[in-house]
Amino acid sequence: MNKNDRQRLIKTRLIIDKEVSVKALAGTFSVTERTIRNDLQALADKHLCEMFYGGARLIKHDEDIYFESTSINNISTLLETSSTTKARSYPAVSRANETSPEIYILGSFNIDIVLEVNEFPKVGESVLAHSTKYYGGGKGANQAIAAAKINDQVHLTIKVGQDLFADRAKNREFR
Repeated sequence: MNKNDRQRLIKTRLIIDKEVSVKALAGTFSVTERTIRNDLQALADKHLCEMFYGGARLIKHDEDIYFESTSINNISTLLETSSTTKARSYPAVSRANETSPEIYILGSFNIDIVLEVNEFPKVGESVLAHSTKYYGGGKGANQAIAAAKINDQVHLTIKVGQDLFADRAKNREFR
């Protein structure tokens, strides 16, 4: 992960948690504490946080920061490794006198296979997995989920193949 991506993730963590620990971030990103202190100093130079012994806290909150571009892999890394992520609630949009427009999405759906192993295999090496999990995904499905969070009139149209995964998808056996 490059420095800019790491700093963007640290900034996001600051927004969510309001305070971060140098030691925890170093473990999360598998870098030295000095590297994290440098990243935090760069954010402090932009007046986004103030540093204290062992960490930093958010001092500026800009709503636009939520909408900066971040890759899906980085978001997943941030969410999976955050042990202190707090639930956020946003005010509901009032739709008392208006009807929600219907949203139609013609998109892709796939099932991701995730294997849990003790260590990453070396080139050409086979390792035994401890567990296998299946997750639904795909660009179209992800868009439909995001749209459904703000609108209850979302329709997703997908084409399913004729294999074992198609049966899993039809029976919703991918959780």
